[in-house]
This record gives sequence, C-alpha cells and structure tokens, in this order.
Amino acid sequence: MEFLAVAGGICLVFGGGLLLFGLFFWAVCAGDIRRCRDWRTLTGQHSAPTVVAPVSVRLGVLGLVAAPAAFGLYQLVDRAPYGSWLHSG
Repeated sequence: MEFLAVAGGICLVFGGGLLLFGLFFWAVCAGDIRRCRDWRTLTGQHSAPTVVAPVSVRLGVLGLVAAPAAFGLYQLVDRAPYGSWLHSG
C-alpha cells in the first residue's frame, strides 16, 4: 500500500518538474521544435533542447496522469476490508 503512495508522490514531483523543464526549453527554442527521430539533424550543443523539450513535456504529462491513478489505487486498497482479495491480507 505504501508503495502506491510513494509512487504517486514521485510521479507527481518528477512529472511536474519535467513538465516545467520541458515548457522552459520549449519557450527558449522559439518555435524550432524537433522530433526524437530528428536527433541526427542537430548541428551543435545549443540545438539539443529542440529535441529535449517535447520529450520532457510528454514525460511530465505522463507522470502527472499516473500520479492521481496511483493515489486513487492507494485509497481504494486502503478502504478495502481486511481479508478481501484487494487488501491481499
């Protein structure tokens, strides 16, 4: 049960952090956003955020979606009666 709460907290923290990180890089890139498959087209160190920005935004949103699911499962298992198949006790 505690694993679900910890996993939800970690998803919430890292998801929010990655989302902010990605949105910052998205704003810095000024519209030159590339896909992961365009990694070979980068010409220097300063063009790497053009690929990192959408990846970070997608991973951040995934983390923010997974966090409420983990917290919801934690609440569901916590409220299950002792001895039920859901409580696994």
